[in-house]
Amino acid sequence: MVIDQLLKMYPSAKVISVPNWKDKSIINYRIADEWVSIEKNELDDRQVELLELLSDHNEDEITNDWWQFLNQRSNDIPLVSKQTVKIKIIQFHTSKLESRDLSQQWIRAFSSFFNKVIDTFWVTSEYGILILSDSEISLDNTELISMIQLIDEDFGTKTEAYVGQTWALNEELPEIFELEKCIFEQNDGDAVSNLSSDVISFMFNQKLASEKLFIVLKNTITSNSEYIAMIRSLYLNQNNIAKTAKDLYVHRNTLLYRIDKFNRETGLNLKSMDDLVLCHLLLC
Repeated sequence: MVIDQLLKMYPSAKVISVPNWKDKSIINYRIADEWVSIEKNELDDRQVELLELLSDHNEDEITNDWWQFLNQRSNDIPLVSKQTVKIKIIQFHTSKLESRDLSQQWIRAFSSFFNKVIDTFWVTSEYGILILSDSEISLDNTELISMIQLIDEDFGTKTEAYVGQTWALNEELPEIFELEKCIFEQNDGDAVSNLSSDVISFMFNQKLASEKLFIVLKNTITSNSEYIAMIRSLYLNQNNIAKTAKDLYVHRNTLLYRIDKFNRETGLNLKSMDDLVLCHLLLC
């Protein structure tokens, strides 16, 4: 209720998954377990004070050296061993952790899956960071998905993780991390994602998703739940008709009929990988 009122009162207000501390033109508030950002120029001093009273989070509380450095609030590169010249950052988002003690148990369990952890910490009650040294840069997504499934079963949580690339530990890292954070924010529900899996959809959403042509096309696709399931399954199965039919629990001929029907309605042929990728991007 409070958040709905804020969204009506302030045109720039929006609910976000991860606060952006770098942008000094906005203020981030943690209200009713949600992050809300509002542009500073919409607020007078009295309104800022009232919102701070409502907020259960103060951004100054996050004093972790890595977080300060990655968000360009400090120019000091955190101290690591001399052997560490490159790092990998894993961002994670999880839900349903109802206490601070449970959160600490969860993050310790998650960290235990890795051998060379430099640091791991919560940024919010649902979003955190794990930093690995360059001696553990090879991560298999399948293994990580299994790890996440195991920990979610133990804690009753739902977790998504973004595995960053391996980067040199230098002054360029904060700018790189900012983009990785933005890409993770647009994750469409995959348990594990990375640059290769998300970059196309990220670029599409940044540049084209708001164009009228794509809005109308997306509305056509999403108006039919069968189309949504069909497109996602075809994409996941790399356009394999037999596997997709099995996943959707339909006969192969039924699937082919739906593909032809979709073609007649949209002019897009899902048997073509180019058309299928476009439809997949529209659903991201």
